[in-house]
Amino acid sequence: MNLIESCGWVGAMVACAIVILALLLAAMMGFCLLLGAYEDVSNPHASEDARVEYQNISAEIRTGTAGLNHAVRNITGG
Repeated sequence: MNLIESCGWVGAMVACAIVILALLLAAMMGFCLLLGAYEDVSNPHASEDARVEYQNISAEIRTGTAGLNHAVRNITGG
């Protein structure tokens, strides 16, 4: 077996590993989607939970924006 054949085998093995990894990731994504769909169907308070989470995220964004604005005013003096 010469160098070119060895490189070909290594390339083929890397390609196979990438394909197997992609299949495993696709299977995991499908499982997560099914799990999320089941949770949405089985949770009677899903819409309320989503609303509360959205409000919390919005409040965190407002807090971060206020902090950035304060930091900019401190740096620019304006």
